[in-house]
Amino acid sequence: MVSRIWVVALGVVALAASCTAGCSAGPNAAGQATAPPMSAGSADRVCTPTACISLSRLAGGIDAQLKGNVAGYVALIGRSKAFSSGLARTATDPPKLAMGPNVMVNVASVGKMFTTIAVLKSLARHHLSIDTRISPFLPPDWVKGPGVDTITFRELLTHRAGFRLDSGRVFETDDAAREQIRRGVQLVDQRVADYNNINFTIFRDMLPFMEGAPDPGPAARASAADRFFIAYVQRQVFDSVGVKDTKCSPTRDAMLMYPPPATGTAPGRPAPVGPSACAAGGWFMTPASMLRVLDGLISGSTLLPGSQRQQMNHNCLGWDCSFTGQASYRGKDGDIFDGSAGLHIFFGILAGTIPVVVVTNSDPGKPISAIVQTALMAATSPR
Repeated sequence: MVSRIWVVALGVVALAASCTAGCSAGPNAAGQATAPPMSAGSADRVCTPTACISLSRLAGGIDAQLKGNVAGYVALIGRSKAFSSGLARTATDPPKLAMGPNVMVNVASVGKMFTTIAVLKSLARHHLSIDTRISPFLPPDWVKGPGVDTITFRELLTHRAGFRLDSGRVFETDDAAREQIRRGVQLVDQRVADYNNINFTIFRDMLPFMEGAPDPGPAARASAADRFFIAYVQRQVFDSVGVKDTKCSPTRDAMLMYPPPATGTAPGRPAPVGPSACAAGGWFMTPASMLRVLDGLISGSTLLPGSQRQQMNHNCLGWDCSFTGQASYRGKDGDIFDGSAGLHIFFGILAGTIPVVVVTNSDPGKPISAIVQTALMAATSPR
């Protein structure tokens, strides 16, 4: 049985070089992200007011920690540092495929960031704030348990809605969000962030009502909501940055999951699709396309205007800092386990301007975010 544990385990590490929520970069004439601020005479360094980061040392630090510890990996750092090693699919799982930036991969919980962007765009379009209560946008026949009328969009996007139904229910039924709403929430639970996939799968049910789509009725609502959500995210998020390879369904010849090399060879296992229209994760796309999404965020206008991006960063909407308390950078981990086999992804922005995507198809022994943090500290020097 596949255990799809789309959670993270971040260490709370102070990164002196990382910018706080106010960091942003402006778009250039072509609409792409502007280059990170460089120190004079060095194209390899990105500097904040207090420190500088060597991109080559950052790349080398990540490479050194992954080499020999996973079946294959690819890392994209900034707009010029890309490296990969090993295989995305071994010869026992034809077609044999080298790891690289254009291999299709299940993004797991990184998909929550795409949902966050889509929801923020919908709220802005309808002049709603993140502190708007969600109850008017729930399906009309859902039974609302105690406390449901107090839940806000901010609380969903930061895992503070008070949901305590088993997060794994989203992989068993499309009705997990409905079950949670019927059960209701407790005020004491809303005071503490608790990672739960239902905080995001519920947007598949809500987005059609947020956008004023006709309600087809209970019998047809789930399939209609799937189609609406997938099309909306493609149009509002992926199309905005020129990403055309996304699928919310298993993809042929995609990267497989393997046990760590030290445990011997074994056939790879496919990563499963995500629940409920991939609202909580599970999109299939390439690492290169993930980088394009990050570039769109950094640009300050391609995906979200500067004020919305600052709101997302400052309030940790979607980002993992919403439940770890980490405030010194913005990152999102995605993890899938199937026995000893695994798939691990990091998607983040360092120092406000450096996009980073790292993908491994076996377990490196610690979270990818911790690997990135270790490499970042080694690559940072005072300005």
